[in-house]
Amino acid sequence: MRSFKEAEQYGKLAVDSLTVAHAEYWMGKMLIDDGMEQEALKSFMVSERYIGNHNADRSTIENSKAVVYILMGQHNDAELCLRQSLLYAEKGHTDRVKRKIHNNYSVLYRLEGKYGEALNSLQQMINDQSLDNKERFVLYLNIGNVYFDMGVKDSTACYFQFMEELLPIVNLKAETKVAAYEALSHFAESQNNAALALKYREKHEKILYDLMIQQQEQTVYRIQQQYNYESLQNKMIQERSRMQRLVAIGIVLLLCIVALFFYQSSQRNKKEAETNANLFHFMQQNRALVESNIEHEKKVLDTMQQLSNMYYARFKTMQKLSFSIENPKNKIALKDLEKVVFGDGEHWEAVKEVIDALYPGLRESVTYKYPEMDEMERRVFILSRFKLPRMEEAALLGISTSVLDKLRTRVHKIVEKDKKQ
Repeated sequence: MRSFKEAEQYGKLAVDSLTVAHAEYWMGKMLIDDGMEQEALKSFMVSERYIGNHNADRSTIENSKAVVYILMGQHNDAELCLRQSLLYAEKGHTDRVKRKIHNNYSVLYRLEGKYGEALNSLQQMINDQSLDNKERFVLYLNIGNVYFDMGVKDSTACYFQFMEELLPIVNLKAETKVAAYEALSHFAESQNNAALALKYREKHEKILYDLMIQQQEQTVYRIQQQYNYESLQNKMIQERSRMQRLVAIGIVLLLCIVALFFYQSSQRNKKEAETNANLFHFMQQNRALVESNIEHEKKVLDTMQQLSNMYYARFKTMQKLSFSIENPKNKIALKDLEKVVFGDGEHWEAVKEVIDALYPGLRESVTYKYPEMDEMERRVFILSRFKLPRMEEAALLGISTSVLDKLRTRVHKIVEKDKKQ
């Protein structure tokens, strides 16, 4: 991110609008990966302002804006951007961008329940011989998802089979694999094939876990780079302050020499004596200014030190996270990390966010299905899906293992009672 920001600044200094546009575009792509859609949209708009009449690039930017609007749920804005992007792609003769636009059209239409329009967008590419295996894989995935939502199982099975044949030979991004295995898992569940669904779900969760670890490592690396950058800035500020002090001392010495010269000359001429007095007054003012600058520089140094300490604390936290991931059996490291992340608060709030992200609506469905369970029993029931050891589950719930065993027994009775009814 810092490199793109520097490229943008150099582009503005050199009045190179294309460099500025491309730097802003890639910053926007990185912001999407970080989940900062609003900031990404701002970067794309700046990029669009600097890109000029390059139709191919304008088409790519408009398509990226459409992706952001889809993620934000603003479907009307997304459709407007896709329409504009397609016009630029036609003018720029960019077939690859056209295919991306049609794919995004299909996603938008599927979200709106317009399955016919979604299929029309995708079927425009089905006979395109220029598609590489990666693009064809994404095409089959999108068509299969549309048919699955429509409830057409034969067509869904056909396109998912095409997709499975390409899986071993195509080098795909982790995000694409996650989406593919999730779709295959849902389809297998709809076919009542529990074993196959479980197989795909395990692959989906493994890739998702690896992706989360990779993102955490990238976050640690970015924080470390930011910390190194701040440290370098501090050293530069300190060196600049030292040079400024030397210059100030040199100026004071020079002024003293000049004052001495005028003082000696005052013996010969009264007019020169007045000049010497004025110069001395000027020296006093300059000294006060130098002292003011030194005080200001000290405040700046203090501020930078505070920032450095803050980023160092973040860096140490991420180091502890990395160490805990690599050494999951090290209880001391886990307790240390637990105290840094959770403090003295309850763990369930953090666990609840993870569960809602992995299984949306699970907590609400458990409450609806088993109204006789209290809050703690529902938590035990939900955590049972993860097959955690007793000690870990008790620690997450903040209770003893004996209390956990009693809760598990009550939950089992309630579930068995519900099954018999």
